[in-house]
Order: sequence, then structure tokens, then C-alpha cells
Amino acid sequence: MGVRRFEAQVDHAVLSARGLDLIETKNWSETYAQATDRCPFRQTAAAAHLVRCSLREAGLKIPVRAWLVNCGALPKSSGDYWVKVRSPRQIAGSIEAQGHSATPLDVEAAARWLVGRLGP
Repeated sequence: MGVRRFEAQVDHAVLSARGLDLIETKNWSETYAQATDRCPFRQTAAAAHLVRCSLREAGLKIPVRAWLVNCGALPKSSGDYWVKVRSPRQIAGSIEAQGHSATPLDVEAAARWLVGRLGP
């Protein structure tokens, strides 16, 4: 049986002593947000879950948080995806408000892990 490989796409990743913050950015019109069946909450939560599990498998203890930066309209969330929604003005302060929870060695190891997984 082959090994299943999964991929995730996120717009931004911020790695610091606070952990790894994955940020998905949306700028949808109200019309599009109401008409689409795409779920940015599910997309962002799935990416965070995949990264969190992969980091754990690599033995890295880095908190992973999922953020949705909303520049426009969003569809209603159809579930509890543990994704925090912020405006562009709020995101930096929200990330900084998280406590320091990773050691410098953990951050360095996570940086090496991330670089090893970035696509060409």
C-alpha cells in the first residue's frame, strides 16, 4: 500500500517564539461570499491541522494557529473550525497577544522543517 501524501496551501506563515501562525487572506464581495460553496474556514483549519500533525510527527513542539484575514465579505461558517477571523488592522496585534511558547531551538528547528517543505 502506498503512502498517502496531503498538501495544503496557505497565503502566509509567520514563525516566531509565539509559534507558527498560518494566515489565509480573503477579499470577497458580498455577492460572491453568498454564492460560493467554498469554505475558507474549512480550508484554513485543514491546512493548520496538516501542519500541526506534520510538526508533531517530526518531534517539533510548535503551537500552530489558524487565522483568516478578511478584507471583504465571508460566507457564514458552517462549523467550529478553530479559525480566528481578523481584519488586516487586527492581525499583527492578535498574533503578538499570543504568549511566547516556543524556545529558540524549537523555532530554529521549525524553520528548517518549513524550508524543507516549501515548493520550488
